[in-house]
Amino acid sequence: MSGRAGYTASEKWELGLAIAAPLALVPVAILLLVGDWRTSMRCSSDASGAMSCETSSQTLLESGITPAGWLLIAAVVGVLLLVPLLAAADVHLRSAPARFLLRLLAFTMFVFACIGLASIGLFLMPGALLAVGSAAASFGSKRTDATLSAATRF
Repeated sequence: MSGRAGYTASEKWELGLAIAAPLALVPVAILLLVGDWRTSMRCSSDASGAMSCETSSQTLLESGITPAGWLLIAAVVGVLLLVPLLAAADVHLRSAPARFLLRLLAFTMFVFACIGLASIGLFLMPGALLAVGSAAASFGSKRTDATLSAATRF
């Protein structure tokens, strides 16, 4: 840790938004795991022609998610958990590679959330936007140390 007395406003924004990015997934995870994920309706008619319908709902856990689906969920959670770590490395250690990776990660998350916007991407968008905000705040902090010259080499 750097042991500095205080943070600049942009560093506070960078850290705050980076911490909020994975926290934005908590309500989404609860909704996806215990909320209605798949709804089906079965209708049948008897000999007299009377129609009867049944509706059933399943949560994500009950619907039998595939191993590939669990891998995708784990990857998204892992990526979002990297955001606060990279922001902390950028602010506290003034790490140019961490700053670059934070910006790259935020941009990539935003692009993938936009691609999947019609389905699961809609739920990922709040976390992606907070990560983009954190990366944008990293542009605002004034860095005068030696890592600034290393950051421009990327």
